[in-house]
Amino acid sequence: MQKPLFSTLWFGIGISLWWLLALPHEAFSTAMSFESVKVARGKKIDYGILIPPKLDPDKMVLVLPPGAQTKPMAEMGMAAWLDHLTQQNYFVVVPLAPEGVLFFRGSEKLIPSFLKRVRKKHQLPKGRFHLVGLSNGGISAFRVATLTPDLFRSLVALPGFAKRADLARLDSLGQMPVTIFVGAKDTKWMAKANDLVIKLRKKGSKAEVKVVGSTGHRVFQAVAGEQLTAVFRERSLSY
Repeated sequence: MQKPLFSTLWFGIGISLWWLLALPHEAFSTAMSFESVKVARGKKIDYGILIPPKLDPDKMVLVLPPGAQTKPMAEMGMAAWLDHLTQQNYFVVVPLAPEGVLFFRGSEKLIPSFLKRVRKKHQLPKGRFHLVGLSNGGISAFRVATLTPDLFRSLVALPGFAKRADLARLDSLGQMPVTIFVGAKDTKWMAKANDLVIKLRKKGSKAEVKVVGSTGHRVFQAVAGEQLTAVFRERSLSY
């Protein structure tokens, strides 16, 4: 006996819905593409990138990834923000540590050359970048910002703090707004963040700590893309 067409149709729709719902979330998410560029000292830096349909000088972001600053760590660190940053037309570049050398252990010296080459390759407009660092990338962000403050309009660490060598250069940040997100359960990094903000404020910097409740060290996974871009809009230098 032939099954009714109506029942067969609904059976097919049900199977299709089950298959779609079974897909991992990443299947529906924006993904970064990865490219590479030659920089100073004969080095090559691989990087993740989001390119909007129209480039806006106020919406250029350099993100320094967490952990070993490898491709998997960059993808993991950016996962919560990709869709929103894409929807809001941000240009985002995420360099990977060349030859495993982190961006606060030597590779920070390559950032000016890297951004110069990226700017030329992708025909970016004039303007400074928002600087974002995640965990080890947060430490890297303070290293990079204190060495080359003229490249950046804001600094956001999720979380981050300044090493001793960078504390000696805090004056170089001038009026650059600094925002540090830290998980309420991440007590060691919170103490370092609070101490750093006190030092920055004494120097006239617009620095603040934002505590994210019920969260540990990976606070970048708890901060929504909307929160990040709100910081860009509300706490950055104008050029």
